Amino acid sequence: MKILKVYLKNFRRFTELTIKNIPNNTKLVMIAGPNGCGKSSIFDAFERLVSPRKQGDIGEQIDYHRKDPSQPVEIKIFTENSTEYSVNNVSKIDPTFFYIRSPYRYASEIKISRINPLPELKQDDDRPKRTIDMDNRLVRNYQRLIVDPISRLYKGELDELKGKEIREKYLKEINDALKEILGDIQISDLGDPLDNKRNQLYFSKGLVRQFPFKNLGSGEKEIMDLIIDLIIKKQVFDNTIYCIDEPDLHINTAIQSKLLNKLLEIIPENSQLWISTHSLGFIEGAFKLNNAVIIDFSEKDFDKPQILNPLERSKENIRRVYKVALEGLVDFVIPQQLIFCEGENQESDEKLFKTIFKDDPDFKDIEFISSRGTIQTKAAVLSVLEPINRGLSPKQAVAVVDRDYRTDNLIEEDRNDYIKILKMYSLESYLLHPNNIMGFNEIDLDKYKKFIIQKVNEKIDILKGKIIRGVENIRKEGLKQQRKSEIEKNHKFLKQDKLNENNLLEIYPYIPIKELLGEITNWYNKNFRKDQSQYSSSEFLGKLAHIFASNKEHDLYKNLKKLILA
Repeated sequence: MKILKVYLKNFRRFTELTIKNIPNNTKLVMIAGPNGCGKSSIFDAFERLVSPRKQGDIGEQIDYHRKDPSQPVEIKIFTENSTEYSVNNVSKIDPTFFYIRSPYRYASEIKISRINPLPELKQDDDRPKRTIDMDNRLVRNYQRLIVDPISRLYKGELDELKGKEIREKYLKEINDALKEILGDIQISDLGDPLDNKRNQLYFSKGLVRQFPFKNLGSGEKEIMDLIIDLIIKKQVFDNTIYCIDEPDLHINTAIQSKLLNKLLEIIPENSQLWISTHSLGFIEGAFKLNNAVIIDFSEKDFDKPQILNPLERSKENIRRVYKVALEGLVDFVIPQQLIFCEGENQESDEKLFKTIFKDDPDFKDIEFISSRGTIQTKAAVLSVLEPINRGLSPKQAVAVVDRDYRTDNLIEEDRNDYIKILKMYSLESYLLHPNNIMGFNEIDLDKYKKFIIQKVNEKIDILKGKIIRGVENIRKEGLKQQRKSEIEKNHKFLKQDKLNENNLLEIYPYIPIKELLGEITNWYNKNFRKDQSQYSSSEFLGKLAHIFASNKEHDLYKNLKKLILA
């Protein structure tokens, strides 16, 4: 059974609500939204539809079910092949059409002192009749774990099995699921309802083999409840819409997505799972599934007619739903400004920027994020601009990209409100600059300058080629030719035949000095760390980043900071 469309009129929170365009292959429908938005009302509508076909129907409660007490309620559900089920015609609805769990699922302990006959599973007589009611099915499920094998034993259905095999038959699927979600927690003993000292479930947890149910944590009990319940009920509820209202009340975010995946695995393939939530773990898990849809209830005025479709998985929508999940915490956990920088991984520019500005109070609410090359860095910042413009955190995002081949004219041409272009070829150029090396007491500055000049002159054609290739990689032919012409005329390094002490500092910002990083590191290790451990290139840059950060009054630091924050 798969629901494709829901129509409600004058029901609880809704004046008129239509949820439609749910794809045929949808296994999970997640209703996301803040507290009080009406998520639970959907499940109350489902219960109202199926309740007359089950035991214990409480009938329509006008003050609970109707939004306007003077007007009737309409509830319509549409499934595959456009089959319609209506509250006005429940005769064709099977009792197993819906299986609904309310959010109030809690049993502090389980104890039974006698064995009683149990009603048919499909009658679901111990269900909560409204989502505001307690859902105490766990006690009945424990009874079924005890009674069912006894009943089948006396019917001769288990004659071929030994006692241990019978226990494993009933507990293996449950324990396998618990292992995937909780790790080391397993049911070790069903207990004995005829022994007042052992009439509850026992678990193995860590080194403890007989850990009573009452000593489990709230989240562990809630997971136990849901897993046992669905494994037992799927025997009969095998073509069913399963609904769980807030399955996350006591469950931490790290476990939520594991639980979601296991619930989807447990319920039969031709069934569908509906979940209402505002928790990050479940929402994130749903976004990762191809057969899941999210219905966003946030920022909707349900006093007016509303038509809701599955949420498109755009960055803007994902961001908005995550903000609902985080509620008031969003401004604490998400920085006010994101700065995207170049680099293949977190060990590159991201790490260096964080080291440089770690102790600067002006950067306390700014986060640097690596995003590969120039194109990807620009794309990354563009992806968050629209949500920012709609007032969502972070308040600002910019991209910091390398100068690369650019002349001064091209820097001005490429600069805009969200793109910051370094004044030097790359971030490494700032750290390897002679004025930063001055703070490195071990290094002789004059020797360093001479080494740089020597290496640049030795490799001048290779370094110039690096700049030229940067222009050649431009895909648009017209732009490529325009920029080639500009750098041939005005690029200060390309116009140099030879570097010397007089023009070093003037030409330095245009030189791809990072191409010499390995040789500079080796030169330093050879001349200044003879009796000490050798620096790798990344370690050497890290050391220079710390030196850079310690010289906040130096022009190099001030200029870089001003460029980023401008």
